[in-house]
Amino acid sequence: MLTLRDLMARGEGLDITLLGIALANGAAYFALGLLVFGWAERQAKRKGILGGY
Repeated sequence: MLTLRDLMARGEGLDITLLGIALANGAAYFALGLLVFGWAERQAKRKGILGGY
C-alpha cells in the first residue's frame, strides 16, 4: 500500500485511480452523514427537544 511517506520521501508516483476511489469514498460518507444528521434533526425538532437556531 502506498503511503504519504512513500510519495514524499521516496519519490513514488501518485496513482490517480486510488485517489479517485478515496475521494468518492469520502464524498459518499459525507453525503450519508448529511442525510443522517438531517433525519436526526427533524426527529429532535418533532419531539421538541431542539429549538430552531
